[in-house]
Amino acid sequence: MGPQEERVPKPQPRSLRARFPWKYVEFHPRVRDSISGAEIAYLRDVENILVVDDDSHFREIIERVIRRSHACSVNTAATEAEAWEQVTQGPCDLVLLDLYIDGKKSWDTLKRIGSLPDAPPVILVSCEDTKENLEYAKSLGVVDFLPKPIDFARLKSTVDAALLKKREERASRA
Repeated sequence: MGPQEERVPKPQPRSLRARFPWKYVEFHPRVRDSISGAEIAYLRDVENILVVDDDSHFREIIERVIRRSHACSVNTAATEAEAWEQVTQGPCDLVLLDLYIDGKKSWDTLKRIGSLPDAPPVILVSCEDTKENLEYAKSLGVVDFLPKPIDFARLKSTVDAALLKKREERASRA
């Protein structure tokens, strides 16, 4: 390299973290709304919660409550297929799953989620809280059951407990 040649640094690929520092994302809604929940979770290194229910109004309410009470990313799914895709494709630390989706019980989805190597904890939500359903859900690995209509204080404490347990499991493996 001669004395008159200038050293030009190689362009480095910019990560999401570099392109969208969280403070920028947080204070600029256009940017925040243009990236997915999984990308936001990556930016903040926070938990990612999936709410699965075929009732769009219920999904929206639960999503808002969780976003306000927890520093986490919340994604939603209306069908079992959407839920399975989101659980397997992206980071998922907790699933809130309605017992009835499209008129049938979601036991198969619960079994499939439980069969994953790093299965997220599942909180079952339903207006039908019979003893048989509760026992069967527990046998499939459900960490808790929330009856509808949802008590928001209980929702917050249940989500807190499930996420804490997931963090502890992750820390013990590291």
